[in-house]
Amino acid sequence: MLSSQIPDVIILAVLADYPIEKAEVILRAVLRKLKAVCRNQSELSKYVKQLIVLSRLRKIESLTIKITQDMPITYDIETDYLYNKGIEKGIEKDKIDVICQARLNGSTIEFIAKIVRLPVEKVREILDTMKIE
Repeated sequence: MLSSQIPDVIILAVLADYPIEKAEVILRAVLRKLKAVCRNQSELSKYVKQLIVLSRLRKIESLTIKITQDMPITYDIETDYLYNKGIEKGIEKDKIDVICQARLNGSTIEFIAKIVRLPVEKVREILDTMKIE
């Protein structure tokens, strides 16, 4: 796969059958090859993102990201789907905490809804789920 000139094929090398100890060597080879065959930075960035997604299947995503950061390749983590999903989840959890604490401190449901920018019905639903009146 690494001898290919097609980026789609090159990135599949991350899924090949190799010992996990060789992961760093394989990833560096894949990234070097991608850099050589991609026509521009935009195309390279696209394939690096795909490589990171595929590396999740081998549970070497963090190694892949570390190597891409070590190399002069641009990868914007803030555009990553799972990164953004994690941010959303954190914001959602924070809102639930604020809702619960505010209600326990005597705030009205209407006031809480205004503060967290959610409909009153959604605040009631969260409070019911958390068994807070």
